[in-house]
Amino acid sequence: MKYRKILNVIFLVIALASLVTAQEKVDGNQDEKPCFQDNEEKMELVEKAENEEFNIKYIEIVGNTYSRYKSFLKKFGSNKNYPFNEGDIFRKASLFKAIEGFNKVKTIYPITTDDVRVWLQETEIENRTIKQINFTFCVKQKPQNNYE
Repeated sequence: MKYRKILNVIFLVIALASLVTAQEKVDGNQDEKPCFQDNEEKMELVEKAENEEFNIKYIEIVGNTYSRYKSFLKKFGSNKNYPFNEGDIFRKASLFKAIEGFNKVKTIYPITTDDVRVWLQETEIENRTIKQINFTFCVKQKPQNNYE
């Protein structure tokens, strides 16, 4: 009984920490929607990342309620000519191929560049600049067992 109460407290703390972290992401430098971003700004960041050879650091998928993360990774990370995985050098063509891959997933509605948020990170470490690009893909799940 004593262990059960301890476990309940631990789960409660973890749940609260998750909510605080999720709220910080929304309250941080994003607007109300995690994928809201001016298209002109987005394309400028994409051009800069491609021209200066940024590495892909982080790929986040928001809105998938029951599809597994791996099902998305298989679709957009598997193209050998246009790799789009964390650690790869970013190319604009890879982003568009990744969006095409997302649109092959039958459990979500099709997405466009409007459903993608991009941000850049430049970090100085030992007289070297590490340039990284991050992505948030906002998807909307189709109702279960209603795939077209």
